[in-house]
Amino acid sequence: MDLFVSPSSRQLFVDWEQVTRHSVMSFRTAYDQYIGDAWFERFLTDIQAQSPEFRALWSRHDVQGVCDFYQQKELNHPQVGPLSLSSTVLIVPVDPPLHMVTFTPGTQETRSKLETLNAMERLQLGWDKPQYRSNKCNGGLRLAHTNEPCRPQGKTNCTL
Repeated sequence: MDLFVSPSSRQLFVDWEQVTRHSVMSFRTAYDQYIGDAWFERFLTDIQAQSPEFRALWSRHDVQGVCDFYQQKELNHPQVGPLSLSSTVLIVPVDPPLHMVTFTPGTQETRSKLETLNAMERLQLGWDKPQYRSNKCNGGLRLAHTNEPCRPQGKTNCTL
């Protein structure tokens, strides 16, 4: 649980104490189904050794099932600042139950910030580099989805 051991988590979550409290209560609820499981026991030993906060919350024995299917989350993103997200929990009724949580922008400002982050990530990954294609250009290259003049092949550093 990076939430307890990563210093950046304390800065990311606006109400870190509440988030950690709810996380431990939810984890304890899940743990109840797997008492004695080697992975859970190893995880508990490790996280309690690393985090006094987790250790204190775990010792309270509080539990909480998923009863709030819609929640507002307030984050403080290191690149774009405050984000307001709405979370929705979907439960698949299988054994053991599967929980899927989706997050959507809670405000137009958050939507814009997420679009900015997406654009930054796409540029970093190189997904938004101009794509050139060779059609109707007499062997030259044309920027895809435009009517720009042909570029002679070999005169560009772009890929096909």
